[in-house]
Amino acid sequence: MCFGNSNYGQGQAKNGAQVDQYGNPASPAPAPQTIPQQITSQEDARQASVRAGNSSIESAFSKFNDPYFADFEKSFKDYYNPQIDTQYNDAQGTLEAGLARKGVDRSSIAATQFGRLFGQYSDQREQIGDQAASAAGELRGKVANEKSSLYALNSASANPAQANTEALARSTALVTPPAYTPLGSVFANFLSPYTAYSQAYSNNAGAGYKSPYQKNNNSGAVVQ
Repeated sequence: MCFGNSNYGQGQAKNGAQVDQYGNPASPAPAPQTIPQQITSQEDARQASVRAGNSSIESAFSKFNDPYFADFEKSFKDYYNPQIDTQYNDAQGTLEAGLARKGVDRSSIAATQFGRLFGQYSDQREQIGDQAASAAGELRGKVANEKSSLYALNSASANPAQANTEALARSTALVTPPAYTPLGSVFANFLSPYTAYSQAYSNNAGAGYKSPYQKNNNSGAVVQ
């Protein structure tokens, strides 16, 4: 039985329109992009990669927040302040002994000297606080510089995987524990008059008695 000539499944309807294998009108093929459109699409893809890389950088450096720097500053003071306290306690003992040997441990001179010693102690504690704040600020600067460098690298390469690897490596390096140097003797200059006196007193305490009548080391020579 013949039903006539049909274009079903032939890819083209009687009116010349394109159809799919079922005879339905086919979707028109997309028009090729113009050069400006291609440039725009490429830039959109690049910007998406840059945003992904920046997100990795932010994630890797997220630990460096205000509480982190506060803890860093505290750890600095926790290392040095106990050393200051110990030296101050020892210095008080040295000062007290030195004043006692001079017989002025209950005088206004003693009160003045202990006040001066406490002033130096307070100054040392304040200096430690300033140095701790400076160290924390220096670390903040390093973190900011590393992030800025990574953002520039990521913007140039638009490589999210590379940005993630670099960010993890650099952020890990920044959390290396700092190397602290033990304090020297911070009250040595203040105590030097008393330690010198104490040393002289100790050296003379065991010296033998010398008669005022001795002359030229001849024990039998007596002045007539």
